[in-house]
Amino acid sequence: MTNLVEFLKPNPLFQGIADEAIQAILTCFGGNTKTYEMGEYVKNQGDTAGFLGIVLQGHLRILQDDYLGNRNIISDVTEGELFAEAFACAGFPSLPVDVYAASPSTVLFLDADRLLTGCESACSFHHQIMQNLLGIIARKNVTVNQRMKYLSCRTTKEKLLGYLNDQSKLHHSREFSIPFNRQELADFLCVERSAMSYQISLLVKEGLIETKKNHFLLHF
Repeated sequence: MTNLVEFLKPNPLFQGIADEAIQAILTCFGGNTKTYEMGEYVKNQGDTAGFLGIVLQGHLRILQDDYLGNRNIISDVTEGELFAEAFACAGFPSLPVDVYAASPSTVLFLDADRLLTGCESACSFHHQIMQNLLGIIARKNVTVNQRMKYLSCRTTKEKLLGYLNDQSKLHHSREFSIPFNRQELADFLCVERSAMSYQISLLVKEGLIETKKNHFLLHF
């Protein structure tokens, strides 16, 4: 990336911070970038959690396996978004999740310990960064609560309709594409893929939806 500061300026983490201060932040917080191939693990469960990641390019998935080996997609992380900040702020010594590159990706890592404890220079931007970080975590908490709404539904059909309805609102259209294939959508909603595919077929027969792969058109 030719101009990292220009890329980071619109990021909510750097809201209200001058360009020269962003460059200072990268130095102060030990900023370093790494690239990953599609299918490569960025971080594994058990890795040290004392970092904050920003996706500069590509697409990551946060994954968690239960004790039976079933995989759940906790969240998607796309270009410009942060990940793992909540674990660092909560004082987790290690990650309870895996982070997987769903496409070729470049990630910026910042030292969360330096961010949380400050530095000897007492940089003026620390307070603003912490305030911005608090806002990001709060907004993500709202998103988590939204996902819990799907998971609390009693049937696969209710989970599907709830998710598709929210995606329609997000895209301001009854026609949209979702960021998951069938298996990934099943993992996200914590349902069996075969049961979910059957329900999708029923919804098509009932005339409630049209779909091709990850593209949907709603009629409700």
